[in-house]
Amino acid sequence: MKSTEIDAVLTGDALSILRGLPDRSVDVVLTDPPYGNNIGYGKARTRIAGDENPLVGLAGIAACYRILKANSTLYSFCDARHLGLAEHFVLRYTTFRLRDVVVWDKMRIAFGHGFRRRHECILVLEKGRPRYRDLALPNVLCYPRPTGQAHPHAKPVELLVRLIETSTDPGDLVLDPFAGSGSTLVAARSCQRHFIGIELDPGYAELARARLAEAGFPCPSKVFPSGSRRGSAPRPTCGGDTSGGGQGYPQSGGIPG
Repeated sequence: MKSTEIDAVLTGDALSILRGLPDRSVDVVLTDPPYGNNIGYGKARTRIAGDENPLVGLAGIAACYRILKANSTLYSFCDARHLGLAEHFVLRYTTFRLRDVVVWDKMRIAFGHGFRRRHECILVLEKGRPRYRDLALPNVLCYPRPTGQAHPHAKPVELLVRLIETSTDPGDLVLDPFAGSGSTLVAARSCQRHFIGIELDPGYAELARARLAEAGFPCPSKVFPSGSRRGSAPRPTCGGDTSGGGQGYPQSGGIPG
């Protein structure tokens, strides 16, 4: 692992950058990939790069298996509408073990009329038999949804800290291949863990660095050629990278990204 990649935000395509990371080099993966809803979010109808197809995020999850150390955990946020697809993909195309699906109760209801959403899911995927420090951790976690955030899918830092602390020790390395505005990275540094953040959108990557600097954790930047402007992401090629194990996820040269 290059020292310039630790405690840094890497700007570029997650699949391309993940291929360059060493085997069994990170202690936990905690990420919030694009859900694949192909919509604009919030009153501003903000678009997220890679959100056109749920297979983009799932391919990134599969690629993380090789990079995780043995007996480690991957946590991935997931829209409840794609939970069935995500579970099938994990069980069919990776060698992760699906430990549980945790519910994040956002304690605020979303816009709409009737059956208004107030939760998201968190896939708990295991490589081997991880050790969990918080044995009283429930599978329903209640943390208020952040408000006034620049990223429409920002997650509460307190929730992320709790997941990091149950799966790692101080000094361990946290990977977020879809870092967004950097909430996972801020959470990692606030509890004395190191991190690697990857973000396709240069605007959000810069915001993540600014948040880290504001929290007292300035970090370097590294831009890969695949980086793109918000809303104009290139189409990454999953290209048969079967490092996630299993029988290989579906190959497609045209998965929107």
